[in-house]
Amino acid sequence: MGGRRRILLLERLLPITNKFSVHLLGNGMPSFYTAHLTNDMYFTLGLSGWTANDWTQSSQLELLAPRALVPATTMQSIYLELRNTWFASETDLAKNLNLDVTTVNKSMETFAQAGKVIYDLKNKVYRVRELKRDGIDIESLRFSSETDKDAYRLMEQGAVANLKITEQNGKVLLTATVSNNYNTVVLIDKDLKITDAKCNCNEFYKNKMTKGPCAHILATRITFDKK
Repeated sequence: MGGRRRILLLERLLPITNKFSVHLLGNGMPSFYTAHLTNDMYFTLGLSGWTANDWTQSSQLELLAPRALVPATTMQSIYLELRNTWFASETDLAKNLNLDVTTVNKSMETFAQAGKVIYDLKNKVYRVRELKRDGIDIESLRFSSETDKDAYRLMEQGAVANLKITEQNGKVLLTATVSNNYNTVVLIDKDLKITDAKCNCNEFYKNKMTKGPCAHILATRITFDKK
């Protein structure tokens, strides 16, 4: 849902709500409000950071986290395991299948994009929720957008140069020059998720991070990940 005024929807729940949990993803990014109702039910409201952005339209939020192609057989095993219980945490799935949590998370991101699962923010578990009957075409989901595709192209062309890596309060600060013209600064956490970034390109100047990271920022993170 877009528009900050829609947070007023929560006002109607006040008489039957014990507490609210607020999840903030950063400046210009979506925020989530969970109402813990008195009857053990809960209601989660997601709001875009700006009235006119295209986070959901272009899947730009997914670009903050690293993408990787998990083997189809592994993904199938993970999905079938989830269907056995209908909901599970990434830790439980990884333990049951003897996989690392990162592989499970990357698979779940793909399943969510394909409309096969949802993430339960309150209980911190993934749930099976098939929005369509079609199977998953893994190759078609390799890139979530043209920006993602452009970033991989830049990385493969060796356009990212002068990459410098600095440890900073448990996170990693990356600086680089992309295509001999664009200077990037990217802050990532231990899971390689972008928590803050800057670039001197025109796209970043106009939109900052409200429409997701630009291709130069993504290419910087991808190049670091491939090292």
